[in-house]
Amino acid sequence: MADKWTEKQLEAIEKEGDLIVSAAAGAGKTSVLTERIARLIAKGADVERLLVVTFTNAAAAEMKQRIEARLMKLADEAAAGGFDERAAKLRAASASCARANISTLHSFCMNVLRRNYHEAGLDPAFGVAETLDAELLAARAVDEVLEERFAAHEKTPDKRLEALLAAVGNDEKLAALIRSLYAFAAARPDPEGWLDMAAAQYTDDFPAAAARIAEGLTAQSRADIELYFAEAKRLISELAETQPTAAAALGSDRDI
Repeated sequence: MADKWTEKQLEAIEKEGDLIVSAAAGAGKTSVLTERIARLIAKGADVERLLVVTFTNAAAAEMKQRIEARLMKLADEAAAGGFDERAAKLRAASASCARANISTLHSFCMNVLRRNYHEAGLDPAFGVAETLDAELLAARAVDEVLEERFAAHEKTPDKRLEALLAAVGNDEKLAALIRSLYAFAAARPDPEGWLDMAAAQYTDDFPAAAARIAEGLTAQSRADIELYFAEAKRLISELAETQPTAAAALGSDRDI
């Protein structure tokens, strides 16, 4: 099998300890991970003690099938070499793949909670909200918060709330902004910490903070534009080989 792997892939398969692999789509990450896991199991690791998480259920199912098939192939190779005991262990490991913790992170966490719902203080019949249900719950939560804020504002006017509404436009846009902000913050490693950090920027020194933010956005925009121009130049150059007139016209438009 070693001859099918590149040097970097083989290093990722065989390296012991903690490892981070970064590669583009189609580079063979799934195949490398499958081989790494299969070799760990072949060395004696218990397949049911491994945790492998993926982004989708389909990817998890594919990973299970690949590991199962690879272990069966290793078992056949062992049997052909006369290693009956090793072959039997590999076949047993292959059969155990169905019970292995190879799933999406959400599925793994849900299984942990189902086994320990009493410790987490959950109803044993809990479930995962569908996308539409989650959106409705989020919208309801935002509406309740805004209703409370507006009710408090009627009793004691809040100039900050008035300024926020004036900047956003209306309460519907404010609700949409809150939902968007929540989704962005929830994707951070420390949502509450990130929100505290963001809120801390809105002080009397906010103009200076805004200037720093503007500088960063400007630099990023400049880098993006330079990248687009370089890509346009490359494409126009390729087009010039077959359609010089069209390439010249596009080049003139780019230079305007």
